[in-house]
Amino acid sequence: IQAMHVEVQRVLVAPSSTEQVRKKAALCLLRLTRTSPNLLSGREFAPRVANLLQDQHLGVLTSVMSLLSCLASQQTPEYEGLIPHVVHILSKLVMKKNCARDYLYYRTPSPWLQIKLLKFLQLYPNAIENNTAEYTSQLINVVSKIMIETDVSESINKSNADHAILFEAVNLIVVWGPTCPVEM
Repeated sequence: IQAMHVEVQRVLVAPSSTEQVRKKAALCLLRLTRTSPNLLSGREFAPRVANLLQDQHLGVLTSVMSLLSCLASQQTPEYEGLIPHVVHILSKLVMKKNCARDYLYYRTPSPWLQIKLLKFLQLYPNAIENNTAEYTSQLINVVSKIMIETDVSESINKSNADHAILFEAVNLIVVWGPTCPVEM
């Protein structure tokens, strides 16, 4: 398993790998990590994940966020430095609605990725206090927009997707607890 683990990591971060290969490699590494959680060191792998979070392909980002959520739940402090990257991606989706047409679900930009991003942030209840003012205000703006603009629509599918995002935003506020900004 160790040899396969190393090879999958190499394929995942290789610049020559296509989006399709990186998606599959992230999911394969997720499976390997669940099987043998001690094979991957967060301190060494976090910078590689940071590079992967800069990918423009939402399919790759969704697969990487699945992997990152698993890794962060096992070694939470090691991946705290990735919060600004996650906030930036969430901001692009929620505030700018920056999303390829293939990843729009009833005019909601990649709801599955938004949910994964919000769940990752829930692992860090002190994220508001421990990050720069820029990312903190960006995160507050994103969560506020989700809270204010989620509405019931005629399409049950759109309502379900939007409300799933809303529930994760509410869960994030609950996790923040007393550190939650007054604006919320």
